[in-house]
Amino acid sequence: VVDLPVSNATCPAFGGPDYKTLFISTASQRLTKDELKMQPQAGNLFAYDLDVPGLPEPVFGCASWL
Repeated sequence: VVDLPVSNATCPAFGGPDYKTLFISTASQRLTKDELKMQPQAGNLFAYDLDVPGLPEPVFGCASWL
C-alpha cells in the first residue's frame, strides 16, 4: 500500500535499472478549485524506491521472419 498526497492516481509502473522503483502518475483534471488547493501535488509523477523488484512490461514486436 502506498499512501499518496493526492486522490487521483492514474498509472503505476515499475522502472529503474532493477525495476525497484515504482512510478505513479496522477491527475489534476476534474478536481475543483478547493480540491486543488488541498492537493497541490495533483498532476505530479511520484517515484518510490522498493525493496523488491517489479516485472518489466511485455514488449510486442513484429515477427523476425517479416
